[in-house]
Amino acid sequence: MVKKALSDNVKRHKQQRAHEFQLKEAAQAYTEGQQGYRVKKSYATVAHEFSVDETTLRRRVNKIGTPMAEFNATKQKLTPIGRWNNMRMPFSRAKRGQIMSWSKPLDTQRAKSLNPAALASWWKILRSR
Repeated sequence: MVKKALSDNVKRHKQQRAHEFQLKEAAQAYTEGQQGYRVKKSYATVAHEFSVDETTLRRRVNKIGTPMAEFNATKQKLTPIGRWNNMRMPFSRAKRGQIMSWSKPLDTQRAKSLNPAALASWWKILRSR
């Protein structure tokens, strides 16, 4: 059975998850290697074994900074209140009788490409509020 090709974003996401898994495994191996009376491995040795960056491994083990995945998850352009206000704005304009207009040719082009049935139901919702 032929499968659909993966997009570049999906491939990148899978690579990031695999790298994150390798990094966690390396950090765990380094931490376990430092316990007991065994010969202790350096950061460079463990990083080379797991094919990860030594500095990143050192930061992860010592809990310096936050991993990029966690940091990126905290970045939001709008607060929940701001998102709510943005969702409410078209409804409040429709209640006041203001007609929403397109300001750019690209917006007009996008509007023409919309599904007419979906667009009609959207305006019906706006007018009913």
